[in-house]
Amino acid sequence: VDLRSGSISGFEGLARWIHPVRGVLTPATFLSQIGRLGLQRAFSEAIARQVIADFAAFDAVGRPDICLSFNLEDGLLATANGVAALEELIRTHRSVASRLTLEITEGVFVSRASAAIQAHAVRLAALGVRISVDDFGTGYGTLRHLRAFPFHEIKIDREFISAIGADRSTEVIVDGLISIGTGLGAEVVAEGIETETQERYLIQRGCRFGQGYRYGTALPLEDALDLVRRNGAVSRTG
Repeated sequence: VDLRSGSISGFEGLARWIHPVRGVLTPATFLSQIGRLGLQRAFSEAIARQVIADFAAFDAVGRPDICLSFNLEDGLLATANGVAALEELIRTHRSVASRLTLEITEGVFVSRASAAIQAHAVRLAALGVRISVDDFGTGYGTLRHLRAFPFHEIKIDREFISAIGADRSTEVIVDGLISIGTGLGAEVVAEGIETETQERYLIQRGCRFGQGYRYGTALPLEDALDLVRRNGAVSRTG
């Protein structure tokens, strides 16, 4: 959400398992099983295909400006075969590449495969997609790694945003993260916004985008389409 106008600029694709008995299950319930079965790559590729397919649905309701993102499993980006499959998918849908953001965690900077991940991220960025550093500030990334990495966006972790208005020391960290991101020419997205106080603070500090329960919970695609079809803005709560 654009924090100043309340207009919807994009959506993050979230995985949900519609279980016939247990209802809607979040990744916390099933990701460990995917890992045990060695299906991480297949799972990531399935999410990528679905998110890219969803662009057509937003275009059909008159919102060809909507951007979509999804979290990219580190292992997919670390292997030549994995990144090749993703490259082929993006090349096949080159028209939406500039509206697609691949979110990676800060931990990739210190991964044993960090050099390969960086090289593969450069290849993907060359195709026109955007690279986002998710949960920024919580991992072990350093400014040296950040300077060399081809990223376009940083997402400030909800742990920091939740303390705005309650902990001045954390607010100082948030100020620094916003300054780092904007200073390096990246968009800054605040995760986990829940209150007007948090939103107002972030606007005053120059953070342009945000997401969180203040603007809504996870939605099925059809509900998201209805939302942007009506007016393209959110009703703030909290």
